[in-house]
Amino acid sequence: MKRKIILVVIILVFVLSVFYGIYRIKFTSMRGLPKGELYYESTSPQGTYTIRLYETNPPLSAGGTRGEVTDNETQKKQNIYWEYNRNLSIGSIARREVIVWESDNIVIIYGTRLNLPNDKYDWRYDR
Repeated sequence: MKRKIILVVIILVFVLSVFYGIYRIKFTSMRGLPKGELYYESTSPQGTYTIRLYETNPPLSAGGTRGEVTDNETQKKQNIYWEYNRNLSIGSIARREVIVWESDNIVIIYGTRLNLPNDKYDWRYDR
């Protein structure tokens, strides 16, 4: 009887861990963001980084803008910008100065200043 209880507890902990991992990746991490369609690209003044912005429109969501930086020396890519399209319009704002480089590693994306390669912006934590 005691073995069955221990087995049930182990299985329960395992299942909860899996669900928690899925939750973290899909809802709180920038790793699970949808790919989207490329609409803007900019390279830093000295060519160290390239930032690509993608418009995402998942079927059950209002969509957003995903920013991906590529280190041009190592070709390593990571998501650094995630904005819910509450006030961004591809037809109006996207054609203005979307990305402004202050230096080779300081960039402003839609008014959000990031110091590359470590800074990130995620609208879910800026409410």
